[in-house]
Amino acid sequence: MKRMHAVAMALGACAVAGCTGGHEDDARFGLTWDVQYVDKTPASCAIAGTDRVDLDAQHTVTKKQVHFSFPCAGPQEAVTDQVPLGVYSVSVRLRGAMGRLVSESRPVLAEITRYGVTDIGDILFEVQTFTLAWSLARGGRTVTCTQEGAEKVELTAVPPGGEKMVFEWPCARGMGETQAVPITTFGLSLRLLRAGGDVLWETSEPMTVEVSASARARLPPVTFNLK
Repeated sequence: MKRMHAVAMALGACAVAGCTGGHEDDARFGLTWDVQYVDKTPASCAIAGTDRVDLDAQHTVTKKQVHFSFPCAGPQEAVTDQVPLGVYSVSVRLRGAMGRLVSESRPVLAEITRYGVTDIGDILFEVQTFTLAWSLARGGRTVTCTQEGAEKVELTAVPPGGEKMVFEWPCARGMGETQAVPITTFGLSLRLLRAGGDVLWETSEPMTVEVSASARARLPPVTFNLK
């Protein structure tokens, strides 16, 4: 793992030189991560709206758990604080707005030894988003957002038993993409809004959409037929 190499070398040299302070151990987990869409195209923490990476590890003997959180954006690499020696089951999770889980790695076994960094690898998070395109029509003719005083398009996504997620885009843009969403089934509702929140158009009932872990969630084009 190239990005961790310099950190691991520095800590290893410190252990040999005795700069860890006294006889304390200097045992830690190290990891790096990248983000891509489920169709393997590149993404980023900023584009996906993912705030943090969580590392959770449970000691296989004592069952003691340790938890660490790191900002997703930036160098996309991290080293934990000191961890007690032993073998751990380690899981790494990617979280979006409000701590919502959007991607996670499979648990791995990793052994913490007395000195240096235990590299758990480069974690590749795959994320899913909704994409949507729209147009406006009145009386069978295409109209513009400006002509109709339409300011924004609002998409509400509600997972089973979960908290609703609301996404908004300027109407004039004609298309939008959400931040990362969990892989699950959603009830989706759309609204076309004026400035101030007056509703110009809305879905009569939620659409049920199953989000796949292998293909991008591209919603069918929407025409807001105004009366």
